[in-house]
Amino acid sequence: MRVDEYFESHGSHGMIWVTRCSGEMLDLPPVIVFKGTETTSYQVPKDWIESFNGATQDFVDSPLHSRQPQLDAPTSKSILQVPLAIYEAVRTERPVQPNAVT
Repeated sequence: MRVDEYFESHGSHGMIWVTRCSGEMLDLPPVIVFKGTETTSYQVPKDWIESFNGATQDFVDSPLHSRQPQLDAPTSKSILQVPLAIYEAVRTERPVQPNAVT
Protein backbone atom coordinates (compact mmCIF):
# COMPACT_ATOMS: atom_id res chain seq x y z
CA MET A 1 0.00 0.00 0.00
CA ARG A 2 1.31 3.43 -0.89
CA VAL A 3 0.66 6.32 1.45
CA ASP A 4 1.11 10.06 1.10
CA GLU A 5 -0.13 12.33 3.86
CA TYR A 6 -1.07 15.96 3.44
CA PHE A 7 -2.85 17.70 6.26
CA GLU A 8 -3.82 21.13 7.44
CA SER A 9 -4.41 22.50 10.89
CA HIS A 10 -6.81 25.39 11.49
CA GLY A 11 -6.59 27.74 14.45
CA SER A 12 -7.97 31.07 15.53
CA HIS A 13 -4.96 32.92 14.06
CA GLY A 14 -4.54 31.04 10.80
CA MET A 15 -3.79 27.73 9.18
CA ILE A 16 -0.77 25.46 8.64
CA TRP A 17 -0.41 23.09 5.70
CA VAL A 18 2.01 20.18 5.94
CA THR A 19 2.29 19.00 2.36
CA ARG A 20 4.78 16.17 2.80
CA CYS A 21 5.03 13.38 5.31
CA SER A 22 5.81 10.10 3.53
CA GLY A 23 5.99 11.29 -0.03
CA GLU A 24 5.97 14.26 -2.38
CA MET A 25 2.63 14.22 -4.11
CA LEU A 26 2.29 18.00 -4.56
CA ASP A 27 4.77 20.51 -5.97
CA LEU A 28 4.53 22.78 -2.92
CA PRO A 29 6.86 23.78 -0.09
CA PRO A 30 6.82 21.19 2.72
CA VAL A 31 5.23 23.62 5.23
CA ILE A 32 3.03 26.64 4.50
CA VAL A 33 1.65 28.97 7.19
CA PHE A 34 -1.33 31.23 6.47
CA LYS A 35 -1.92 34.06 8.92
CA GLY A 36 -4.52 36.61 7.82
CA THR A 37 -3.47 37.69 4.34
CA GLU A 38 0.17 36.68 4.92
CA THR A 39 1.57 33.38 3.64
CA THR A 40 4.96 32.04 4.70
CA SER A 41 6.57 28.95 3.20
CA TYR A 42 9.21 26.85 4.94
CA GLN A 43 11.74 24.66 3.20
CA VAL A 44 12.68 21.92 5.63
CA PRO A 45 14.64 18.72 5.03
CA LYS A 46 12.21 16.61 3.04
CA ASP A 47 13.89 13.23 2.87
CA TRP A 48 12.15 10.91 5.34
CA ILE A 49 15.49 9.53 6.53
CA GLU A 50 16.42 12.91 8.04
CA SER A 51 13.91 12.44 10.86
CA PHE A 52 15.49 9.09 11.76
CA ASN A 53 19.00 10.54 11.58
CA GLY A 54 18.09 13.43 13.87
CA ALA A 55 16.20 11.27 16.37
CA THR A 56 19.04 8.74 16.52
CA GLN A 57 21.66 11.44 17.05
CA ASP A 58 19.57 13.03 19.83
CA PHE A 59 18.98 9.63 21.46
CA VAL A 60 22.73 8.97 21.55
CA ASP A 61 23.59 12.50 22.73
CA SER A 62 20.96 12.76 25.48
CA PRO A 63 22.61 10.50 28.09
CA LEU A 64 25.97 12.08 27.32
CA HIS A 65 24.44 15.44 28.30
CA SER A 66 22.30 14.07 31.19
CA ARG A 67 18.97 14.93 29.58
CA GLN A 68 15.91 13.21 28.17
CA PRO A 69 15.80 12.76 24.39
CA GLN A 70 13.56 15.26 22.60
CA LEU A 71 11.50 12.40 21.22
CA ASP A 72 10.50 10.80 24.51
CA ALA A 73 7.51 8.47 24.93
CA PRO A 74 4.83 11.18 25.56
CA THR A 75 6.05 13.24 22.59
CA SER A 76 6.19 10.17 20.35
CA LYS A 77 2.60 9.32 21.28
CA SER A 78 1.42 12.86 20.46
CA ILE A 79 3.16 12.79 17.08
CA LEU A 80 1.71 9.38 16.22
CA GLN A 81 -1.81 10.52 17.16
CA VAL A 82 -1.88 12.99 14.23
CA PRO A 83 -1.70 10.46 11.35
CA LEU A 84 -3.86 7.98 13.30
CA ALA A 85 -6.52 10.70 13.70
CA ILE A 86 -6.33 11.41 9.97
CA TYR A 87 -6.86 7.73 9.14
CA GLU A 88 -9.78 7.51 11.61
CA ALA A 89 -11.36 10.67 10.16
CA VAL A 90 -11.20 9.17 6.68
CA ARG A 91 -12.63 5.87 7.91
CA THR A 92 -15.52 7.46 9.82
CA GLU A 93 -15.97 10.50 7.57
CA ARG A 94 -16.02 12.70 10.70
CA PRO A 95 -13.56 15.09 12.35
CA VAL A 96 -11.26 13.39 14.87
CA GLN A 97 -9.21 15.19 17.51
CA PRO A 98 -5.68 13.70 17.65
CA ASN A 99 -5.68 13.60 21.46
CA ALA A 100 -8.82 11.40 21.32
CA VAL A 101 -6.90 8.63 19.55
CA THR A 102 -5.46 6.12 22.01
